[in-house]
Amino acid sequence: MRYLIWLGLFWLATTPLFAQEGGRLAFKQFADFQGTTTLMVLYDDAPAYNQALRAAVAAHWSLTPVQFIQEKEIAKYANDTRYSMLVRDHSEKSHSRVTGTTVIRRNHLALYVCGKGPDLKNYGGKAAVTQFEFADINDVASYAPKLPALIGAMHSYLTFLSEEKITEDNHDKKLEYFRNADAGKLSGMTLYLLNSDLPEALRDPNQLLKQYPYDFEIVNADLFGQAMRENRTDAAFLHLGPQAEDVYVLTAQGKPLYHAHPGLRENLEARDFAHIAHQVANPPEAPLSFMDRLRKLFGGKRQAEG
Repeated sequence: MRYLIWLGLFWLATTPLFAQEGGRLAFKQFADFQGTTTLMVLYDDAPAYNQALRAAVAAHWSLTPVQFIQEKEIAKYANDTRYSMLVRDHSEKSHSRVTGTTVIRRNHLALYVCGKGPDLKNYGGKAAVTQFEFADINDVASYAPKLPALIGAMHSYLTFLSEEKITEDNHDKKLEYFRNADAGKLSGMTLYLLNSDLPEALRDPNQLLKQYPYDFEIVNADLFGQAMRENRTDAAFLHLGPQAEDVYVLTAQGKPLYHAHPGLRENLEARDFAHIAHQVANPPEAPLSFMDRLRKLFGGKRQAEG
């Protein structure tokens, strides 16, 4: 029994350490971000994206002053730490190694602090203050319809960092609670699913309903974009990272409802929707502090002995 108690104390004391590296990085990047003017980059080849970006920023962005620039102007600001920059990176880069040439393909929307991390012409996800990656590296069509909610989600995350008592140790645990705390609201919302995000096996509504018994619609990009533009308070949508490694559910305004990190797979699976449904029915409890976990551990022990 004494061994089990000490094992429990060790777990309570060391659990935060495993989240520390991610928390340290996010915390530092946010400190660099505060006080900057955020440059919103527009692209000559993406008028729909540019229009959606302007609308999204007007609707959701208030943390920093904003300035719109063209892609060709990036170099002028790239090393100036007074600025942060929201960029779309849909690129393919080759890296020569002794063993041969490695091709890295990226497709993500990311916020960087200028002059921090890599050159902005050679984006690196680890240097981002916050970012959303797209599952399909060739998918540029989804940027515009998803953009309002993704900008809103970025802003929500940055607001979370500024308002919550976030430290390097508690960042990851508090973030996961923040991303899942309102999962129960999905029971009264419509979850919009882009048919291009779903594998063929999950495009049958009857099959999906077996895993996710709440309201949903499988739609094309046009109907999806319409639901997002209407800014409906009863609308939510699913967003996937590469190889379905990250699964997000966000409101049309970008408020988080669900997040999971199931690991690398080829596609979404039926169990992903079963897990979302489980979270809807069983929203998480707020994470406990170290002292609260001690009280819970020993309080439960005393009750068991009594």
